[in-house]
Amino acid sequence: MKRLSYVLSVLIALSALPAQAATLTATKTVAGQFSSGGQVTYTIVMTNSGTAQADNPGFEFTDTLPPFFFSTTANATSGTTQVSGFPPLVTWDGAIAASGSVTITITASLGFLPIGTVVSNQGTVNFDSDGNNTNDATVQTDDPSLPGASDPTVFSNERKGAGSARPSATLLLPYFEVDPAPNFPAAASNPGAPLNTVLTVGNAEATAVLTRVTVWTDYGIPTLSFHLYLTGYDIETIDLGQLFDGVLPRSASAGQDPFDNISNKGPFSQDINFASCAAINNSTRPPSADIIGLRRAHSGFSSSLFGNQCASRNHNDGILRGYITIDTVNSCNDTLLPNDAGYEGLLTNQNLLWGSYSITNSPNNYSDSGNLAHIRHGAGAGDPIFYRRFNGDTTREGLGSVWGARYLNGGAFDGGTVLRVWREPRTKPAPVACTTTAPAFLPGRQGQIVAFDEQENPIIPGSTQFAQPFPLVTQQVKANGSSLPLASPFGWLYLNLNHGAPAQASQSYVSVAHSGNGRFRVSNGAVMLQAGLGQALPSGASLGATKAVSGNFNAGGTVTYAVEITNEGLAPQQNNAGAEFTDVLPAQLTLVSATATSGTATATVATNTVTWNGGLGIGASTTVTITATVKTPLAVGTVVSNQGQLMCDGNADGTNEPCGNTDDPITFPSFGPGPSDPTIFLVGGGNRVTMSGTKTVAGAPFLAGGNVVYTVVLRNNGPGTLLNDAGSDEFTDSVPGSLIFQSATASSGAVSNSNPVRWNGTLAPNATVTLTIRGQINPIIPTGTFIGNQGSIRYDANGDGTLDATRKTDNPATPDVDDATGFTVGP
Repeated sequence: MKRLSYVLSVLIALSALPAQAATLTATKTVAGQFSSGGQVTYTIVMTNSGTAQADNPGFEFTDTLPPFFFSTTANATSGTTQVSGFPPLVTWDGAIAASGSVTITITASLGFLPIGTVVSNQGTVNFDSDGNNTNDATVQTDDPSLPGASDPTVFSNERKGAGSARPSATLLLPYFEVDPAPNFPAAASNPGAPLNTVLTVGNAEATAVLTRVTVWTDYGIPTLSFHLYLTGYDIETIDLGQLFDGVLPRSASAGQDPFDNISNKGPFSQDINFASCAAINNSTRPPSADIIGLRRAHSGFSSSLFGNQCASRNHNDGILRGYITIDTVNSCNDTLLPNDAGYEGLLTNQNLLWGSYSITNSPNNYSDSGNLAHIRHGAGAGDPIFYRRFNGDTTREGLGSVWGARYLNGGAFDGGTVLRVWREPRTKPAPVACTTTAPAFLPGRQGQIVAFDEQENPIIPGSTQFAQPFPLVTQQVKANGSSLPLASPFGWLYLNLNHGAPAQASQSYVSVAHSGNGRFRVSNGAVMLQAGLGQALPSGASLGATKAVSGNFNAGGTVTYAVEITNEGLAPQQNNAGAEFTDVLPAQLTLVSATATSGTATATVATNTVTWNGGLGIGASTTVTITATVKTPLAVGTVVSNQGQLMCDGNADGTNEPCGNTDDPITFPSFGPGPSDPTIFLVGGGNRVTMSGTKTVAGAPFLAGGNVVYTVVLRNNGPGTLLNDAGSDEFTDSVPGSLIFQSATASSGAVSNSNPVRWNGTLAPNATVTLTIRGQINPIIPTGTFIGNQGSIRYDANGDGTLDATRKTDNPATPDVDDATGFTVGP
């Protein structure tokens, strides 16, 4: 007897022990390139500090990524990961042993983002906290780099690329024009060129600095390089009209100018000696033959400087064009140019220089000015580098690649807009035979150009994708000119100036000048939108398609697919090589035929494959009709899933690329609803339906104590008949607590005259039922209270005989879809 009492006591004590439970926590870190088009990797580590976590029903981890990501993949050290829908939903199913852990890695690409966008994200862990094999507790992931216990993981879209005006180690004049005096060789006192560019270079600190000034052609070939010395807080002027007349700016360090007759020293300025700079004062004018060779090198003619080869584009106007760089250097070494290996050894890290320019055009009565591009020393690992294609430097910050630029062509700006564009060459340029029109080292085709009008409508300048408006290393191009035609006189340009065809990330710089004819011209820099290759805006055709199915879904029956293909892009879809649409029917079907309202539909019965070839204008559609039979025998309930593939010319290059799959316009929660669902039916499922419903309210002015009437109209959009499910309600509506329920009636079916209101019944395709729900506003409800309400519709979306889909009623008085119906208590 005592032994039995002891056993019972033990059993009672054991039953009183708490259930064994898991305790999960998770960290989430992020790494990658945080700029448009960059790849980002999230790492989630889930740790179990309790007893074993089983793989219970439902997901143990879910993470909805922000809508900036695409091309998302996920994997885990154990268990199963899935990615679905948009925004991307990442899920994980699996078990975690006691004291165990699992690591989930999510990799995705960033879409186009404005600079500085903050991206915040947090996943959710679901676990069994009481040992009953049900996930009843949740925790959020935590960023371990932050002090909180459940911080979201955050990063911001990085601004990479130099150019903004701040003291720097290199200055860039991205474009110049000089119309030289025609009477050369003239005296050094020549009054100047009618079209001229003048630079100002300043030293922002008391420290003296030595610089190297290099003049480049529009092919990116250096023609002239000289040193310029600045004492502390000094400024120097470089007149390009005089420069191309053989007159260089004079300067001298302390050792060559002991009495400060050339480079003056102020009371707060440093003046030091650069022993290597004996001939820096540039007092000797070059020989006339060299000046003529320099001019010819910048105007597209054969030049004696380059063995009578050409170093620039001939524009047939005699104007000298090019760009200029100014670097801080450590000595007067004249043997290396900036595009030579080893030049990086001459560069210093002195972020001291600032600069501006002015352009004067006497014949056309205008002038304008702006800042030089400022390129600082201090690039970090992985950052773009300015001199990367010229020498071994790894310290000068790179420039941007994608720009936003305003254009104005009319009104006060009747002179229009010009773009001054510098682009990085593909490889190191070199002089070429003058018969060569497009050297391979030139930037050539750009990544993309999109013009937005004043209503933000995107317009692809059709000819510019092939005409290459910015083919040179530097150029000035008129907006809405012959090489850049625009449909709207006012708007802005999205300029992706990365190298195109083949695509290659590259640097660029853009400035803009707007003018009124003969009155004024104003200049400003374009806005850098991003650096790196990035993600292009849609520029060509973009095909989308819905695929609906109807017919006899029984074994041996005939079904019909209706595929509506629409060009949703910004350019016509041409009938390019290869099919624009392909659909391989599943093994449960036998293809019979295919037709199309335009283009050519081909049914290849032997392979169960339908193809469509054809073109579609912007916004145009075509319908491909596919007829097939359901094979026999097939068990009732067999899932028949099918999806077609689209090919379109998304970048307007004449070649199709994959652009998505067909979408079932009727979504199925049990099969993963999304923007590109497969089209599904179940064998024997003849009553596949989709429902919608509206809900309106009457009773204005909606006074406390007054009566209101809701009118609900449910519609069966087909194709099958809505059947009355014996175990579930086809419609429910809970009247809010701020109302006193009075009554409910229905035009057909059965409705409960109670709260919540329940309706059960059948509806033929395209039929409707109207429910009328009456109530009273509770007399104690305060004026100004908003009362919102929405009913819930359930229906059989896949024809399997159960109510597996849900939809909310919609307020037809608002433009939103499936939103609540409400009113505010008056008066």
